[in-house]
Order: sequence, then C-alpha cells, then structure tokens
Amino acid sequence: MVNAIHKIIPIGQTKTEATITSKYSQREWLAFRTDTDHMIDPLFQFGLIYTDQNGKEHRVVKEVTSYTYYKYDVNDTMPISYRNANPLDIFIRKMSLFDFLSLFKYAKFYLYIAGSIATIIFGCKKITPTQSCWGF
Repeated sequence: MVNAIHKIIPIGQTKTEATITSKYSQREWLAFRTDTDHMIDPLFQFGLIYTDQNGKEHRVVKEVTSYTYYKYDVNDTMPISYRNANPLDIFIRKMSLFDFLSLFKYAKFYLYIAGSIATIIFGCKKITPTQSCWGF
C-alpha cells in the first residue's frame, strides 16, 4: 500500500529511461487450481537496466501489467522513475486506462480491497467502541 502512495504522489523521484533486457510471463487462466489448492495470478515481468543520477547502473526485475508486457519488446526503452531514497524501487511512468483495468485480473487485488475494508470497519470499532467512527 505504501508503494501505491509513492506511485500516485511522485515526490522525491527521478525520471529516467530503462532498457528491457528480458521478458518473462506465466499465465494461469484458472484463478483456483484444484491440483495445487492455491490461487495463482498471471505473472508478467521485465528485466530492466538503467543508470541512476549518480551514474550507477542498476539491473532489476519489475512486475508489470499484461497490457504493458505486450506493448514493449526486448531492447525497447521505457520511461521509469525511481525513488531517490531507494534507486531499486522503480515505477513505470506511463500507465494507461488498460493498465488500471488489468488489475482486476489479479486475485491479490481483491484480497487487498477486502483487507482494507475489514481494517476500516473493524479497526474503527476498536478505536471508538461506544460510537461509530462516522458519528452515527
């Protein structure tokens, strides 16, 4: 969740270009496989190389959306930004509506939403047991 805040509010970040050195994908169309008894999300990754503002070269593996995965190829460059405090914490700068919509393919997205709602509801009751957090 903290990483999402850094993505939305890009304070203390440096913009640069990264070169895609490799691509990897693992697609599972079944959200729940009976032979393994656990949920499997599709996986799309890029191997990236970029140089930070100090001239140091970094190699990272970045998970991307399916839309971004099929938009770029090996040896293409893509716009990224990284946190100045941690150059290995990178963000894809250009996200489209299709990138956002592809989040709904991931089971863990729904787990984050359910966890956030439960935290708000049950955490709120523990803070103020005699009255609701919303004043009702």
